[in-house]
Amino acid sequence: MTTVASSARGAELPPMLVSRKWPAVSHLRGHVVVAGDNIGENISVDSINLSTGNSESGQWTQSDELD
Repeated sequence: MTTVASSARGAELPPMLVSRKWPAVSHLRGHVVVAGDNIGENISVDSINLSTGNSESGQWTQSDELD
């Protein structure tokens, strides 16, 4: 599980779809967005929607890989 601070409290999130070395993380419009090298492969981007208020029902989605 990944823990993200949300409104002065932590939220448990499901594991990301792929492991990352040196990830960059941002909170954008109710989503947590993670981008980075997935251990020697192309850079990929995953995001999860937190705006529902229930992180347990959230699911990571993967965007197209970046070359």
